[in-house]
Amino acid sequence: KVSSKLKLAMSTAKDIDLLRDGYRSVAKRGAILFFVLSDMAVVNSMYQYALSAYLGVFTYSLRKALPDTSQEKRLNNIINTLTVNVYEYGCTGIFEKHKLLFSFQITMKLEQSRGKVSQPELDFFIKGAITLEKTSVPCPAKWITAQVW
Repeated sequence: KVSSKLKLAMSTAKDIDLLRDGYRSVAKRGAILFFVLSDMAVVNSMYQYALSAYLGVFTYSLRKALPDTSQEKRLNNIINTLTVNVYEYGCTGIFEKHKLLFSFQITMKLEQSRGKVSQPELDFFIKGAITLEKTSVPCPAKWITAQVW
């Protein structure tokens, strides 16, 4: 009798783990969006958001996302609802001139999380090809000065 209950408990634990793992994509999106909001404080110190306020937006999004019998569709609904709600929440509290930056930041962080944009690519996009390092290629001729090379 004890062994059958133990087997049932192990089976239930596996089922719970599978269901919990399914929601990792929602947690990942939530973390990315929270840190984008947090990073906006670098732009203006007024843009500071409390974790408790963010959790309110997160739980509101969970409740308002359209239900679906398919777990994959349900997760997509939650992710989309969360993204829109966090964007609207963030735009409510920032100046108009910073909204494009906020949108860009969300987009880049999401693309980086998908592996579509690497950090060196983003650095090149933002900073250009300017380098302060000396070139690794040796000067090909003595008559070319170091300053010119």
